[in-house]
Amino acid sequence: MVDLNPPERTHRIVDGDTLPNLAQRYLGRPDRYQEIFERNRDVLKNPEILPIGAELRIPPSGSIPAIESGAASLAPLSGTAAVAEGSPQPPVPLPKAPVAPATAAQPRGPRRYTVQPGDNLVDIARKMYGDGRRHEALFDANRRVLRTPGDLKPGMVLVVP
Repeated sequence: MVDLNPPERTHRIVDGDTLPNLAQRYLGRPDRYQEIFERNRDVLKNPEILPIGAELRIPPSGSIPAIESGAASLAPLSGTAAVAEGSPQPPVPLPKAPVAPATAAQPRGPRRYTVQPGDNLVDIARKMYGDGRRHEALFDANRRVLRTPGDLKPGMVLVVP
């Protein structure tokens, strides 16, 4: 008997993950990253920023659904997706996320982050940017409330540039 409703696969994001790499791993082709992005719009706002620890739903690896926006219309990023050695596929350019026009409904200015118990600037940078090395940008943006990086206290609200 064939299970017509197999359990949905998930992936917890770790440092270094990219959508093209996840698409290669789970869907067999890096150019299918847009399917993962579309299935996780509630978690991902930009296909380039993967929040460490977030759980992504992985679409079935079977048929390739049509993507409404059309990947060909998206501009390439500065990098390309890595392809396994010996693969007949060339590197696939990474498209930029579509930018919505500014409207009254969209928040303006920088994002905010409320410090949790045990947080440090490196961990917050990993959560917010997917890269702990950006902790200095967080510190610089919050010098009005932080004299040193060790001044973090649970409940503080930080500006995330």
